[in-house]
Amino acid sequence: MGKGSLGSLVRTSYVLAKADIRVKNEGSYFGALWNFLDPLFIFLILLFIRGVFNIGLSEDYPLYLLIGLIVFNFFRQSSVRSLRSISGNSQLINNLKISPWVLALSSLFHVLFSHIFELLLLVIMMIFYGNSIISLVFYPLIFILIVSFVFGISLLLSTIVVFFRDIENIWKMFVRLLWFATPVFYGVVPGSLLYRFNQYNPLFYYISLVRDVIIYQIFPETRIIIITIFFSLFFLFLGIYIFNKFEGFFAENL
Repeated sequence: MGKGSLGSLVRTSYVLAKADIRVKNEGSYFGALWNFLDPLFIFLILLFIRGVFNIGLSEDYPLYLLIGLIVFNFFRQSSVRSLRSISGNSQLINNLKISPWVLALSSLFHVLFSHIFELLLLVIMMIFYGNSIISLVFYPLIFILIVSFVFGISLLLSTIVVFFRDIENIWKMFVRLLWFATPVFYGVVPGSLLYRFNQYNPLFYYISLVRDVIIYQIFPETRIIIITIFFSLFFLFLGIYIFNKFEGFFAENL
């Protein structure tokens, strides 16, 4: 996993992510608060649309919607940001000899900071709608699975885009389509075309897992648990393998 110990890589990645966030927020009146306001605005807009068009679903729809937004947003931000984590930092790799692993982990840490603000919004909304927040103690366990899956995807993308630059635009287009195909702001009826599609969509299972535990406070189906663990481990190990295999060719292709 590159030069240096794992602890050193993590510390360096964390510092680099903090510096990147500080630069990003410099000169902004709201600064890091935008990480809170952005999902809030999208949440309110979709909630308004639901009221105007009288979209069904249960009385728990606001939390149903917010959890869908938070999980999908973490996937979207992480994967899209990873597209430039290696290919957009050629000087750091070639001149400063920074390990590509540092850049990959730094990209993940950057999105994790934003995710904290979104979780804060979830806590506020759960209290506002009178839901118990006790179930949130189980979220870190689920989030480990989500992070493993997303980081694996990010490693794959950051590697492939070094050699095939068009992947960046293709992936961004794919994520837009996936946003509408994934039941983030609507429900799916078993047997429908969207339901059958989502049986092969990892995000469907992660979002369902979080909704079951956080909103409905029920133990998820064993099938969903097994599938999420499979996707997490498969993509994590595949991403690590591919990233390690091609890491030595990054510098000459940047």
